[in-house]
Amino acid sequence: MSSRQLRRLGKDDLETTLLKLTSKSSSPDAIAEEETVVSVHDKPSTTQSNMFMLMGDDETSEVDSEEAEKEEEEKEEETVAQPKKVIQVETKSQKKNRKKNSKKNKGKKSKGKQSNTQSSLNDEEEDEEFDRLLAQFQKKTVASYKSLDSQGGYDEYDDEEGFMTADEGKIGDGDESRTSSAYGRHYDLRTDPGFSKFKHFKQLYSLFESFDFNRLIPDNEFKLLFDDLSPETLQDIDSVTSTSVSPEVMKQIEKLKRLVKNWSGKDKRSVPNGGSVRKLQFTKIRDDWLPTVRGEFLLKKLGKQELVPWLKWQRPLDWETVINEDAEYKWLRHFTYYKFDALNQTNSKKALTEFYLSTILHPDHEALISIISSHFPYHVPGLLQVALICVRQGDKSNSNGLVERALFVFDRCLKTGIQFNAKDFQLPYIYFYNRQFYLAIMRYIQIVSQRGAISTAAEWAKTLLSLSPLEDPLGARYFMDHYLAANEEYQYIIQLVRNPLFNLYKQWFTLGIGLTAVYSYWKLECLQESRELLQRVWKKYPSALHTIFTEFLLGDPSSVKINLESPSVSDSIETKAYMTRMGAIWKDHDSKTFLHDELLHIFKTVPVESTDSEEENYDDASPNPFFIEDIPVNLLRFAILSQESSVMAMIPEEVWSNYSVFEFDVLPPQPHDRESEEVVETIETLIDSKQLELAQMERFADEQLLQQINQLSLQEFMEQQQRLQQQPDQNPLNEEL
Repeated sequence: MSSRQLRRLGKDDLETTLLKLTSKSSSPDAIAEEETVVSVHDKPSTTQSNMFMLMGDDETSEVDSEEAEKEEEEKEEETVAQPKKVIQVETKSQKKNRKKNSKKNKGKKSKGKQSNTQSSLNDEEEDEEFDRLLAQFQKKTVASYKSLDSQGGYDEYDDEEGFMTADEGKIGDGDESRTSSAYGRHYDLRTDPGFSKFKHFKQLYSLFESFDFNRLIPDNEFKLLFDDLSPETLQDIDSVTSTSVSPEVMKQIEKLKRLVKNWSGKDKRSVPNGGSVRKLQFTKIRDDWLPTVRGEFLLKKLGKQELVPWLKWQRPLDWETVINEDAEYKWLRHFTYYKFDALNQTNSKKALTEFYLSTILHPDHEALISIISSHFPYHVPGLLQVALICVRQGDKSNSNGLVERALFVFDRCLKTGIQFNAKDFQLPYIYFYNRQFYLAIMRYIQIVSQRGAISTAAEWAKTLLSLSPLEDPLGARYFMDHYLAANEEYQYIIQLVRNPLFNLYKQWFTLGIGLTAVYSYWKLECLQESRELLQRVWKKYPSALHTIFTEFLLGDPSSVKINLESPSVSDSIETKAYMTRMGAIWKDHDSKTFLHDELLHIFKTVPVESTDSEEENYDDASPNPFFIEDIPVNLLRFAILSQESSVMAMIPEEVWSNYSVFEFDVLPPQPHDRESEEVVETIETLIDSKQLELAQMERFADEQLLQQINQLSLQEFMEQQQRLQQQPDQNPLNEEL
């Protein structure tokens, strides 16, 4: 762009700002003041121009001549030289008049306050106008989806290069029925645990294409919410310790900082990693964290050799040749897989052994705190476990700091260039430390939402889904709609409910996503789309909507006479989980009235579809890693990690008694056979068995010694009592009597 165009943009922007200023100044004294006195700072400067002004300048740039540029330069020189001519020296009479005017201005302070309130009202009107324009834009975007529906919705076979690939199942073949052109087919994960039907990678990437690490930092959201915070205040906030530390310990940490180079830095994001320096992406170093030269983990990239055993564990009944072809030409072609592995295997096994001994075999809170305070300060399972103990004790400040420290351990080993965009960074859930990263994110979402950073919590929920969007091991589909709706991302919610990632399989279309999308349509005044989607939710979750109608909306059950089948256990858990947070979204009286009237209309007009005809034949005896007791395992993990007692009460007792429900590893993947035992990592496979035996022997010896001491003291007490009985005169009790 030429210099003349830049000057024009700066001039136009200056003119618009001057117009705004002159329109706001209403008092005649202020106008007279502006006419007589010109500030030296009013020199024309190149300000930031509006990007929309750049449109259409290419055609006019060639037509303008050099004479116009010279004229503009002469005008600018005149304006720059103008202030020197206007500035005058005040006389005595002018000084007296200025003092009188200052006294008058003191009496006009009340009027100034009124003008400030008027300006605040104008700001509110501008915000309302912006919200209205934004809602209109979103409504137009939603309306454009109708054209896609008329063309058949998303493509049935979407490949990366854009050509159609052959598939053995087509529309009309087999038992699968296409219910709606906008949402495609509906398969069942119980018959396809390897996601062989999924080929919609373009639509998957579109959900996470706007990823930005800055959105994962809650401080950035707080700066937007409280724009009057000074840099000094933010620096003081960063210097606050994450846990309670004594002054003596802080002095020792300060000494260590002098020995460890490149630790923290001014931005609190520089960290050494061996011989190099790495920038943290989404965490900041706190003052009470111990400086270390290297991190705890390595990030290893997985190839076909590691991917094929994982796919065999998912699909134990498929042919090995088919699995090899899928691994090479499908999954490795569209995704990049990683795993977190311990940098020092010896220390890692020792820490896990002590953790296993103090958590599972012999639970001891003091021993756990000792592990992370003195021996292994960056042991992630210990940090997360102690953080949960602090929550139960009501110590949320220390709990939040421990979870942040656990996230720091993972952030430290991330490679530069990695993005959480569902393409460049996939974490298989079969690896133990990968599961710890999932768990740390889940706990951090709860912490950030409690602090009021809803936008940051919504971004972390998207990140949690992007790490393994097809498997979704912690059930982000069951709760992310709450944070998105609270953040008013209505268009994104509608994009989710229309994406193949939430529609290709029956288990992917959740009650929360469906009803929150209904609310989003209603919020954008797309009432027809809202009614149509509500009917679809009714076909999938009839008992859930009836429960919501009677319990949440307080509808009259006698006015509706319908025969409903008893809901499944998974539907009951999902319904209870959504109703616990439903009131935070459906809080407007108008929205409740709309939902009540539409449900009442659906109950009377839309018949209930029987689920028997939709059920596909599948073998209950065949192992399926994504179901436990015919319940999606990610739904169970979400219900347990939510810490909602009413939701956890809906889980069958068989799940608690027959499966591993550890707080540090909720329902971990289980191997099917001896071959898969080497693939799936559990804490039992990572600990040192010999060290565990020695530790148990030492603990057993200590317990025996304590028992002997107790027995000796008990014998001495009995002998003393016998002597007192033989000599009643010397018994102090008798003397008192």
